Amino acid sequence: MHIPFTNKNLTLILSWFLDNPELNWTPPPTLIDFMAKARSDGKPLVYIGFGSITVPNPKLVTERLIRAVQKSDVRAIISKGWSARASKSKDEDDVVFPEECYSLDRVPHDWLFPQLDAVLHHGGAGTTGASLRGTAFCLRVSFSPVR
Repeated sequence: MHIPFTNKNLTLILSWFLDNPELNWTPPPTLIDFMAKARSDGKPLVYIGFGSITVPNPKLVTERLIRAVQKSDVRAIISKGWSARASKSKDEDDVVFPEECYSLDRVPHDWLFPQLDAVLHHGGAGTTGASLRGTAFCLRVSFSPVR
């Protein structure tokens, strides 16, 4: 049933999307191969990324994410986001990513999300909009009371 919006005292503001905002971006062949293998293995493909959120111990968070991915029997694309850039130590580089996980710094969400089964993210406006627009299932992890 369609209910028309008729309240003259309210302004309805919706999101808009920039289709292909990064026209010069090309996915790395290793990412394409990772995604193709997940599909051929019949495994759900999940994106895990926390955007602008920084965590005090990125290595520990990454290790826990990897364990969760392995226990869940999925394949995950893990984006380091700002935690990689804001980290004072480079010990996250010591994390060994198993074949179930693909690590990257950034990827255009409008390209990636429509190809996935789920997105686990921080709840930022841009990521939320992109995940709702292009993904079958999305989960939000709250890191602060702001979100």
